Amino acid sequence: MADCERLATCIFFNGKMAQPLPNVDRYKYQYCHADFARCARYMVFMALGGDKIPGDLYPHDVERARQVITASGHRP
Repeated sequence: MADCERLATCIFFNGKMAQPLPNVDRYKYQYCHADFARCARYMVFMALGGDKIPGDLYPHDVERARQVITASGHRP
């Protein structure tokens, strides 16, 4: 199991989100270490680039990530 390549710059992982989540360690394990490909932030990064990740997007907000990607005109 590999860690996400974005750990050093991810505002979620580094505790810089405006509204921290309860049980943040569980989310970090699930989305930053175990299965980062399912992280909403990572999905936007891969599709559009790091500068397009909304600052208030949480790892579990997959539906919102899909909306952001679709709204940009990006096609899978």
